[in-house]
Amino acid sequence: METLAGLCGLSIRFLSELENGRETCSFVRIMRVLDTLGVELYANPPEGISS
Repeated sequence: METLAGLCGLSIRFLSELENGRETCSFVRIMRVLDTLGVELYANPPEGISS
């Protein structure tokens, strides 16, 4: 966790809160973690909603 925190430029505390499902985690910081891990996030609108 310490290595990931360093790579992301985030605190170990933030990563721990993210890991434990804290609802108030910043979306921008979550995206930074995903980017560092090489995880791509896709969002699809629910059925019935057109773009």
